[in-house]
Amino acid sequence: MGALLAQPSLLADALEYRFSEGALKGHAFGNLLIAAMSSAKGDFVSGVEHTAQLLGILGRVLPATQVPVVLEAQSATGELVGQVKVSKGRQIARVSIVPKDAPAPQAAIEAIIEADQVVLGPGSLFTSVLAACVVPDIRQALSATHACRVYVANLREQQPETAGLDVAGLLDALRAHGVPVDVVVADSVGLAVGELAEGVSLVRADLAAPGFAEHDPKLLAAELAPLVGRVCSVLAR
Repeated sequence: MGALLAQPSLLADALEYRFSEGALKGHAFGNLLIAAMSSAKGDFVSGVEHTAQLLGILGRVLPATQVPVVLEAQSATGELVGQVKVSKGRQIARVSIVPKDAPAPQAAIEAIIEADQVVLGPGSLFTSVLAACVVPDIRQALSATHACRVYVANLREQQPETAGLDVAGLLDALRAHGVPVDVVVADSVGLAVGELAEGVSLVRADLAAPGFAEHDPKLLAAELAPLVGRVCSVLAR
């Protein structure tokens, strides 16, 4: 939600805070706020929408599912259950949700189908991007949309979740989960690209904010804007 804020705020900063000890260790305050709002409003979708209103979000925020789900993963160290444990996993092969047939809000499905552009990322590959994309309704909508599906690669490896993966490795993980991508946008000096799958175009540009801690919104927007309305027609550069 932070990317859609009209202006920075202390509450917005607090959403990213993760507790470091106690029973809430590893959990983000933002997730707890949504859970509390969902309980107060009676359903998950309303909880997300009212949280967005509380923050003064620009645009509309829709959850990937109508009900709370649990993220699971198969990794080199075995099965991992829960977002916190998955984020600490190594060599993750596959992620899924429980319940596996959790429905997506109709509004989210329609938004993807009718979009001029669908942007995946940047963000944690398995615990953020794929956590939403493996929802069956969301995955089907991504396959059905005529919009250009753009994956924004992370600036660096996320330890230990994506350790050892270059841009091609990130893309391969998406495709292994049935998530189609038309164009990959990657920082010019960030992760090594590797050999991208056939049919995927590449855009490389300077995208990092000072300090290389995150993407610069204006630089990223400048690369995404020319891709609006295009499907598989962007020449690699």
